[in-house]
Amino acid sequence: MRKYKSILKKDKELIQIVCDWCGKKSGKDCFFEGGCGEVSFGYGSKKQDGRKYEFDICDGCFSKRIKPHAELVCSWIWPPDVAEFKKARKKLESLKEIKNK
Repeated sequence: MRKYKSILKKDKELIQIVCDWCGKKSGKDCFFEGGCGEVSFGYGSKKQDGRKYEFDICDGCFSKRIKPHAELVCSWIWPPDVAEFKKARKKLESLKEIKNK
């Protein structure tokens, strides 16, 4: 759940993020140890056909409630793991040397 305050009639400013499961709140700077999710139902769903839901969830609730049932589709590390990159580059260079012999 995201709470906003109105600045002008059309503008809003984010003032807090709250986990929709446990109620854990973000700090004053809106830093939230968690993420947001989205669930969309397409044709064939008997009760939710065409509906889309959004939610905010803290790391703890995600680990308990969603992660055991979800499939990881993307993962990134920032900054990139330089050691792994160097290893992969070295392997590629050695394969090129073998091919050129």
